[in-house]
Amino acid sequence: MVYKIALHYCLNSMAVQTKCSALVCLNNIFFGIVCALVIDADTSRNKESTAEKKFDFLIAVLFINLKQFCRTCRKNLFNMIQQKIAIIGSTSGIGRRMAELYAEKGHRVGISGRRLELLEEMKHQFPQQIEYECFDITGKENITKLQTLINKIGGLDILIISAGTGEPSKELSWKIDKTTVDTNVNGFIEIANWTFNYFLKQDHGQLVTISSVAAIRGGSWAPAYNASKAFQSNYFEGLSIKAGKMRKDITVTCIEPGFVDTKMAKGDGIFWLVPVDKAARQIIRAIEKKKRKVYISRRWWIIAKLMKWAPFWLYRKIG
Repeated sequence: MVYKIALHYCLNSMAVQTKCSALVCLNNIFFGIVCALVIDADTSRNKESTAEKKFDFLIAVLFINLKQFCRTCRKNLFNMIQQKIAIIGSTSGIGRRMAELYAEKGHRVGISGRRLELLEEMKHQFPQQIEYECFDITGKENITKLQTLINKIGGLDILIISAGTGEPSKELSWKIDKTTVDTNVNGFIEIANWTFNYFLKQDHGQLVTISSVAAIRGGSWAPAYNASKAFQSNYFEGLSIKAGKMRKDITVTCIEPGFVDTKMAKGDGIFWLVPVDKAARQIIRAIEKKKRKVYISRRWWIIAKLMKWAPFWLYRKIG
């Protein structure tokens, strides 16, 4: 009754597969294959349908273990190989937490921001993993500073654009709108465009932006903010298509968070507020999986779809 032991063993693996290491999954696969050969031999001698069903069931179980093994290997490989990651806008919020998490995993992390004291604080916290350059992406030194930062960390595998701004503009302030466009559009596209071409030259890389679910529709409370985030999401969709047509190993990932517990979460009607740590961890997982578009947290996918398909006469009451 060896096959019964095999089935029991694989079923136990399925029950705890979320906690299985790659070696455990591989051991399950190997053990299952051996038992499958035993069942196959038994089936050839005994043509009973019961044995055939057990064989088919075992193959299905083996497939599940193999799938989990591949997922685990991919995640372990990402963590084992030291990545060179640059995060534009890292002194607070999601960008800062992501930088800390990547540094804790031993990756080389280049950070940037306007506040020098906060950059120095992070460098002091992770002296071996973190390098920094102080600059404002609305300035004229973006590319020079970015090149210096890349040289400091020894190259570039992933670039994350986390810098952004968003202020309520109930009276449609030109100052607020101009600052929003200078940061979320002009500064953003200069860095994204240069980095995409950098990855083309080295033939690999991953470009990530922290956009927003606000990209889906216009909004009366901050029209320029919603428009700027729509620009980011659409620009990244275009880059993703372009990389595919050029057959280049470049991944373009657009992150669209809902309300995250940062200083940018302003105004009335805030709900489903996502803790910064949770948001940062979900974004990192999405990057590891090389996703094209992800909503943070995942349940914000529901809101995104409702916003997208809501008729204007209804949306105008909440937008």
